[in-house]
Amino acid sequence: MLLPKSRKKHVNAQEALVLLTDLAPNILAWTRRFWAAKPDIGDVGLYCIINDILTIPGKLLFQAQQRIKFRLKATHPLAKPVLACLRRILNEF
Repeated sequence: MLLPKSRKKHVNAQEALVLLTDLAPNILAWTRRFWAAKPDIGDVGLYCIINDILTIPGKLLFQAQQRIKFRLKATHPLAKPVLACLRRILNEF
């Protein structure tokens, strides 16, 4: 684990890092079914999610503390299928 190397100056930031570190495996396991349901993405394992999907350059735009839209790099080969999966994930909640 890289947590000892990732010290934050503020207690709140360090607590957030610890919480994200604890939540990350659960979030990956939970969202895997959304990625796997999209045939354009193919056989999706955790390695693919971490190294191929979560590394797509992009932005999440907010206005008045509400998510407005996702923007992913259009030239990335997985951008369109990933956007479709993100829409399905967010629409479920």
